[in-house]
Amino acid sequence: MSLFHQQVSMFLSQTSLLDVIWWKAQLDSHMQNQSYPFLPEIPPIHFSHFATLNSDSMALEKAFALPAGFYWQTVETDEKYFPSSSDIRESSNMDSEVAMALLFETLLRSPLAVHHTLQLILASGLDICGFRLLYPQPDMFFSSTVTPPSCYTQEKGPSVLALSLRGPRARGILQDIMGPSDVQLARVTDCRSISAIYGSSRSEPLAYLPHMDSRVHRELCFWFGGRVSCDGTLHGGVPNPVGECSKPRLPRPSLHKADADQEPSNLQDATALWPPAALVSTTKGDIILVASPAVPPHIYGLVISTCTQRGFALQGTKQLQLSPKQAHVLGVPASQVTVFCPSMASCIPERSLLEDKLPSQTRLHCLALLLRKENASHHVSALLKGLMSALAEKGFLEDIQSSLHSHAELEPSLCFHAVPYTDSLLQELGGNFSVVPDPSNIPLEVLHSRMYASEPEMEQVVLLTFTGKEAMKSAGSVLHQILALGYRKQHAQTPVLEDLDLPFELLTLKWLPCLTRIQAKETTPFEVGDKRWQTSIDALMSSPALICVLRRIGAFVVLADILKTLTPHNSKVSSGSGSLSRVMSSTPETAFRQAALFFTEKDFVGDPKRRPALKYLPPPPQHPQSEGKT
Repeated sequence: MSLFHQQVSMFLSQTSLLDVIWWKAQLDSHMQNQSYPFLPEIPPIHFSHFATLNSDSMALEKAFALPAGFYWQTVETDEKYFPSSSDIRESSNMDSEVAMALLFETLLRSPLAVHHTLQLILASGLDICGFRLLYPQPDMFFSSTVTPPSCYTQEKGPSVLALSLRGPRARGILQDIMGPSDVQLARVTDCRSISAIYGSSRSEPLAYLPHMDSRVHRELCFWFGGRVSCDGTLHGGVPNPVGECSKPRLPRPSLHKADADQEPSNLQDATALWPPAALVSTTKGDIILVASPAVPPHIYGLVISTCTQRGFALQGTKQLQLSPKQAHVLGVPASQVTVFCPSMASCIPERSLLEDKLPSQTRLHCLALLLRKENASHHVSALLKGLMSALAEKGFLEDIQSSLHSHAELEPSLCFHAVPYTDSLLQELGGNFSVVPDPSNIPLEVLHSRMYASEPEMEQVVLLTFTGKEAMKSAGSVLHQILALGYRKQHAQTPVLEDLDLPFELLTLKWLPCLTRIQAKETTPFEVGDKRWQTSIDALMSSPALICVLRRIGAFVVLADILKTLTPHNSKVSSGSGSLSRVMSSTPETAFRQAALFFTEKDFVGDPKRRPALKYLPPPPQHPQSEGKT
């Protein structure tokens, strides 16, 4: 080994990351501008833990001298998904986009600026699907309509970093991160953007970002795509080559113009000629996100909305009381077990939808969400910080902190916990989150001879069902607006209620991959004689649904009024199914029948803090058989 290699090896073994990242304090200062900052976590490890030397010249050629392929490579990770949820090929397509950027030397010369850019990309929940350090000739910029800084006018100019991102609304998010190319404008309109912080002038841009679909596609092909060799050989690349993280696929052979009809005699020899792909994506996987009892139900809509905005597709919901054993299986830290599993010694039975029991003042239930996304486990840390940031922006963190009786800074581990999905873990939490009662076991007397609250001045229970892929994108946002803003002064004649603010109370919610025929018949807003009835049944039976149960005084009138004022975000629904995106039960009788098909009594969990009329209700009856039970 040469002296140079010895010195480099010694440097890698004796130098830690913290020793070389001298700009960490500055980066932390820039990230503090966020409502709940996503600070970089630098592990105290040496470079030798993840970097090694290789003096083999052939290894260098194999790593850097190969041409780029023409196709994307899909890396199949070890992440698992729940097979009984929605189709893995259709789920998690939450307006996924591919964005493209060229980072110039004006940005690359500052390690702080590069680290800041990558940290913001990580915090946004986007995947880096392309990353190439290139040394382009000046004429290459003219052919790609890129206007580089002045340092690239020389024949041997500096390098550029071609960066491609993949994820929901990737282009808009990347534009927000980088900011306008005009530095003066960026410092006025986007003062926290990379351009505003590190830019010097408009003539010396930090990066180039194409915006139109056609332009992004062209730049991706130009900077990441393969090239036809001078001898006319077309190396097609490998759509999904065999590797440690991928399964064997049918290979695509290289073709020569003169031998297009001839197949390679040896597939292994042909594989050596196939260049690797410069753009990659990953398969989808599931995670289980658990919100602790410190997160109140009226925030559940915001939690779901934040997950959806970050590209996580909802695949299941469940409210449950965690036991210490379940918390241990989930990997909840020992110091947080009491938060996720509060004591049940002094609790009073919850008031269910069907029984007249007072709800407990101490909340014991967690919310478990089954979520799906590409490369899901990689984005868990950013998701937790994103949830905390969303709660901070809405002013909910103070309420959560007061409920925990803590004056220290609220950590994400007190509110949320996320783990990769496994079949055994799901079974530990009770199995499939989307299980519904067997309709054949529902006695007829449950659906008949019942008294319903039809007076607006009485508490009413109403079901709101979101159906369709487009509706799922805005379901969390609409639910949050209903729970957070769906209350107002009621001009009631009853003196007791005239000064009360009446919010909605979320009793329970459930996600289903599709509705059965019986459920669809009860949910559709159309009557049998309507020509849209059969079409609505077919639509409800072929699309996912989120069923929410809400309670409030005058619930039907108020919810109908709120839904008229709310418009789904980015929703483009055809006229034939537009009325099915949000279906509200029309009468108390309909709400009761629907609830009996979707839920059992133990699914309903009251929220006393959102039920101001509770103190005016009579005390629950005392049942002798319940004495001694906790």
